[in-house]
Amino acid sequence: RPHYGFAGVLPTVMAEVELRGTAASGMIQLYLEHEQNADEDEWGRRQIQALDVHQVHAVGTLDVRLFNQDRHGGNLLLDDGLHGTNGGSSSGSSSGVSGISEALGRSGSGGSSGGSGMHLVPIDHEMIMPSWKNLEAAKFCWLDWSQANKPFDEETKAYVRALDPVRDVALLRPLHLPEASIATYRICTEFLKIGVDRDLTLREIGNMMVRDPASCPHDIPCEWPCEPSVLETLVAEAAAGGDRFGDAEIERFRSAFNGYLDKS
Repeated sequence: RPHYGFAGVLPTVMAEVELRGTAASGMIQLYLEHEQNADEDEWGRRQIQALDVHQVHAVGTLDVRLFNQDRHGGNLLLDDGLHGTNGGSSSGSSSGVSGISEALGRSGSGGSSGGSGMHLVPIDHEMIMPSWKNLEAAKFCWLDWSQANKPFDEETKAYVRALDPVRDVALLRPLHLPEASIATYRICTEFLKIGVDRDLTLREIGNMMVRDPASCPHDIPCEWPCEPSVLETLVAEAAAGGDRFGDAEIERFRSAFNGYLDKS
């Protein structure tokens, strides 16, 4: 299955514009008129609790693959189907849930909003795919959501099994991303695939990617968690002190992660 639309990211294209005589490149994303996001105020918590499990898992698997360092409630829009994706227009075929589903190419359970009538729309993916040497700052607001502790459904499992990080790397390289960031994508996609194959929950996978503040060994806790995450430890083991993370390191990483899970 293609990635397009699975996690609910709105259509996005690369673009180049001229600013004061200088060419600048970046991304343009379809704008969604909305009033609410998943910030955890009282209203937001009620909406979060009612979200469809599949939607939370779809966003979570995206964040894992990209090693998102800034997934907070403010960049998860809650679409109630009353607003459009045409610069705020709420009329015509591009408005509401049907318009978003159409824009994302959604069909079947992947576009389900469950009983809440809300669609989860992830935005703002600037802080993703750091170097594989700097995997200390993953941030996933969904870790404590009840949906993250539910088993993955068969559609999500099938999607993850079909992910091909080698094929994806061939798509990423023309974007001129640093090789160290592309390595992070490969690492995290393999991490997700093994986790799903071993029947871990999204919460269990995510917890192994973030540093635990309670693990700090110092009498005065550090401002930032200082003990490496499980993921960081496995990556360091696979890298074996080397300066690159290629096919051989990926194989060692797979073996190390499976060995870790066998012992857990």
